[in-house]
Amino acid sequence: MLTEKELESAAALHLGTLLFRLSNLELNLGLELGDYKDMQTREANLNELANTGLKQKLDIYLRHVNQIYADDPIALKAFQDWFQSADLIRLKRNDLVHGRWGIVANRQQVVNVVGLPGASKQTETCYTIDELSREVKAVEDASDKFRKLREKWPI
Repeated sequence: MLTEKELESAAALHLGTLLFRLSNLELNLGLELGDYKDMQTREANLNELANTGLKQKLDIYLRHVNQIYADDPIALKAFQDWFQSADLIRLKRNDLVHGRWGIVANRQQVVNVVGLPGASKQTETCYTIDELSREVKAVEDASDKFRKLREKWPI
């Protein structure tokens, strides 16, 4: 059983790793979109994407995929499957980033609370260290899948 301090340190390590992986996924998605048309319009594309959220980037990317691979059901299915997992990661990311964090040492849990204290829409999600580790793995897997999809079916 970890002490409160050890649990907090382990959670911080996993959450920090998770933030790095999430930001890398969004960066790679943005760079891919920036290169979409051609290198001559890259700067304009990147400037346009600078203030675009992850949801918008995912939607734009999927639109391009649907146009380019409209006649390739295998490619479409692969991208749509990836998009679904990436969108779930995006939703979870929002809670992870915008929520408050705490430790419940006697239950060996890390707690993420979203919403203001006392608000009826406040939610609480508890994680073990192993569960946080699986969250990191899910983002790493999504990033790896995105890389493979881009290599096989570039936009």
